[in-house]
Amino acid sequence: MRSLTPLAIDRVTREVGAGDGDERRARSRVAALSQVSHLGVCVPLDVMREHDAVVVCSPRVAGVPLDRAGRVEDLGAWVWLVSELAHALAALHGSGLSHGDLSPSNVVVGSRPVLVDMVGPALGRERGTPGFAAPERAAGGPPSPASDVYSLGALALAAAGEHIRTAAQAWTAPMVEEDPAARPSARAVAQGVTRCAPPVRWVPAADRAEARAAADRRARTVSDPRAWHWRLRRRPWRLAAAAVVTVVIAGWLAWGPDPA
Repeated sequence: MRSLTPLAIDRVTREVGAGDGDERRARSRVAALSQVSHLGVCVPLDVMREHDAVVVCSPRVAGVPLDRAGRVEDLGAWVWLVSELAHALAALHGSGLSHGDLSPSNVVVGSRPVLVDMVGPALGRERGTPGFAAPERAAGGPPSPASDVYSLGALALAAAGEHIRTAAQAWTAPMVEEDPAARPSARAVAQGVTRCAPPVRWVPAADRAEARAAADRRARTVSDPRAWHWRLRRRPWRLAAAAVVTVVIAGWLAWGPDPA
């Protein structure tokens, strides 16, 4: 039995269950996910035990969680977000898998949006995030490609800013149909939504603020204690003056009046 190492700071861990049964199911899920080849899917690294708890270890994804990224105000950026997530879901569904809890907290936006938290929602104990879970999931049904598409539609609508909300409502309406059979596939969403507008990569407001702060840190002026040598070399008269002052002070200390 392996234990978690506190030195794995480049990784994210999440407890997904307890006992041998949950460990077997988690390991089976991770093995299946390892066959998914798509950069928009965060494939876990391993399953570990911390006493009786079953813990999934995943690589840390660079970027901003969608629930902290702000609203998308540009239609092309919104199309990019939705189509990238739909492509990732299509890869997952093509391998016979579903996410089970597609919500803003389970998407990280960096160079592309990435699906995270890939194990816990699929083990049967969770019903998805309220407001984003499909009706059949909220009622206790298992994850499915159709329930993922519903969640994608709800997520896409929640991410849309006021200026593009009308268009977002029109394009997500088929995805959030009550009847799972009436919803399009993730692949159809990925291909169809690009007819709305040309995709343009979205940089979340939080990401832009961090980039500006990093640029400010890099541009900060640092004083070099050796700089006075350079200044004196550029202005020889200062060097001569400094030498005279030094001689006067030294002479005064050596030959000045002896204090009574």
